[in-house]
Amino acid sequence: MTTAREDARDRTLDYEAVYRGEGPFGGNPPWEIGDPQPAFVAEEAAGHIRGDVLDAGCGTGDNALYLVGRGYAVTGVDRSTTAIEIARRKTAERNLQATFAVADALVLDGYDDSFDTVVDSGLAHRFGHPELVRYAAALHRVCRPGAVVIVHAISDRVRELFDNDLAGILRDMRAQNGGNGFDWTTMPKMSAELLRGGFAAGWELEALETSTIRTAFPFTPEPFDIPAWIGRFRRA
Repeated sequence: MTTAREDARDRTLDYEAVYRGEGPFGGNPPWEIGDPQPAFVAEEAAGHIRGDVLDAGCGTGDNALYLVGRGYAVTGVDRSTTAIEIARRKTAERNLQATFAVADALVLDGYDDSFDTVVDSGLAHRFGHPELVRYAAALHRVCRPGAVVIVHAISDRVRELFDNDLAGILRDMRAQNGGNGFDWTTMPKMSAELLRGGFAAGWELEALETSTIRTAFPFTPEPFDIPAWIGRFRRA
């Protein structure tokens, strides 16, 4: 389920190749840490997640499966067939019950009025303003009245981190990949203003705070956190 026009989507990565371990990272994509994002663990503990949950841009399912383990009914969607196959395999291996489907988050056909909570870790920041508005509209349609969307997005404040703390890591990545490597300047990221503006119609902003996204690059001995936003929007 693809859209005809995707002008502002991140086109710098072949996500199928990345999920097959053939991308510029030399292994798993750095956002796949093998555990739920700590920010969503905290959101769940704070009582911000309820009812039927949609994980939009679920990747290989770690956030979704964490929430299943906490007792929620979860549907995960992603455009990557490879990611969804891995998520389904994890579900079976852990003897859990979750639904994973290949779907376009700008469309979300067949899910009208289905969810009480949406979690998004690392999808919204791929969109420019027009696509973000379409995404918010699609979520509005699939959410029930009073539902909450929690968006976890890489912040535009990431520049300082990559220019300074991670400069050596990126050089190592290029050396390990024959001079090819991840160009952080093409990495999706968003400002707080863009996030607020994308959810301006049909949503009430409950919170927008600084956060971090945990990552695991193959050339770092330990996972590390990069600047992010976490926004909570309630369906009006």
